[in-house]
Amino acid sequence: MRDVTVPDNASMRPGAAFVKTWRLKNAGTCAWSPEYRLVFVGGERMAGPEMQPLGQLVRPGALVDVSVKLTAPEKSGAYTGEWMLESPEGKRFGLGDDGQTPFWVKIVVP
Repeated sequence: MRDVTVPDNASMRPGAAFVKTWRLKNAGTCAWSPEYRLVFVGGERMAGPEMQPLGQLVRPGALVDVSVKLTAPEKSGAYTGEWMLESPEGKRFGLGDDGQTPFWVKIVVP
């Protein structure tokens, strides 16, 4: 996983709209169909969707940029939102050897 936009601890104005993009690699043996989805799993949702379809086929070994539209909270503070991918059958997966670590967006509102 690599941050394409909004690096960790990026400073955001209160209420600022932004797009977070992660570059993910399908390190498994099965293709991700367009029906796979990005799902919010914890922390601050930042007005993002609960889920959104991946919308494209990602073959094993391929890279894909996954983006979500978010809005910084109005109150100052540090915020983290956690996300994972989910198969059409409802199996969630993320990062790490066991695939159980969410990927995240971390921002600071001054």
